[in-house]
Amino acid sequence: MIRGRVSSEFQAVVEVTLIGNAGQQLSLETVLDTGFQGYLVLSPESIGRLGLQHPRRVNFVLADGQWVQMNSYIATVVWHERPR
Repeated sequence: MIRGRVSSEFQAVVEVTLIGNAGQQLSLETVLDTGFQGYLVLSPESIGRLGLQHPRRVNFVLADGQWVQMNSYIATVVWHERPR
């Protein structure tokens, strides 16, 4: 079971663990997004701490309908105690 909290902005917040290319682990609090489509947004610091490399450019549509192009990296997320 995943436990979390509701923030003062009424957002569902949970802690997730990410695993980088060489096994580096990083635990972060994250807001659950009901529109989740398989991507997490990470800070440049988190990307560096996980040792993520070789980004590819991916097109994303924002909530306001604007299209943006961003780097995309591959990492593993631990969800329900399983690496995915």
